[in-house]
Formats: sequence, C-alpha cells, structure tokens
Amino acid sequence: MLCLVVLSTWANAGGTMLLYLAALQGVPSHLYEAAEIDGAGLWRRLWHITLPQIRGVMLILLVLQIIGTMQLFTEPFVMTDGGPANATLSVVMLLYRYGFRFYNFGAAAALGLLLFFVLVAFSILYLWLTRRVSQSQ
Repeated sequence: MLCLVVLSTWANAGGTMLLYLAALQGVPSHLYEAAEIDGAGLWRRLWHITLPQIRGVMLILLVLQIIGTMQLFTEPFVMTDGGPANATLSVVMLLYRYGFRFYNFGAAAALGLLLFFVLVAFSILYLWLTRRVSQSQ
C-alpha cells in the first residue's frame, strides 16, 4: 500500500505543485511587507497570510484529489492486482472484478452507479467551491 501511495503522489505532484505555485504567486506581496514591518516571523506570516490567502485553492485541490483517488485503477491493477488479502483493492478494481472476473454484471453496474453518484456529489462540491472562490476574489 505504501508503494501505491508513493507512486500516486509522485504521479500527481507536478500538476498539484503547479496549481499551488500559481496560488502562491497570487498572494499580494504588500501583505508580507506589512507583516515584516510589524515584526511577524516566518511561521506567523505563513499561518496568518499565506494559508488564508490560498485556502480556496487548497479546498479545490483536496476535492480534486479525492475524486482522483476514487478513480484509481491502473496503479493497483499493475502493481498488486488488489494486493495481499485485498489490501490494495480500489473501488474501480472491485467494479472490474465483479464485471470481468466474476461475470456478475448486475453487481458491477450497481457499484458503478454508486460510484457515479458519489463522484457527482464531489463534482458538485468542486463546482460550488470553485464558484465561491472565484466570487471572493
């Protein structure tokens, strides 16, 4: 499981870091200057300026990562095929097993429909957060 987490994190790190960098560049520099004049240290500037300014982007990226994690199939399929005692079995792998290994297409369709509704809920949350963040700026 640790290898799958490291692989997925490494595979998605580039795009995530690019979005974090864009968010950090959007923080006004005059806030940091004012905090330095007031005597704020590095941690205080991080906690009171940086994190509140990029909170919206952090929430959006969290929802996107959750959506991406729910769709994980290739990495566990190639590396462990569900792993020892189904330890690395993802929802999409379970759907694949029901449909193409056990030929239980009804269960696979039901699981696919459940996954669809969960992903729709997270997508609605993502759209709501995106709209809220764009309106606040």
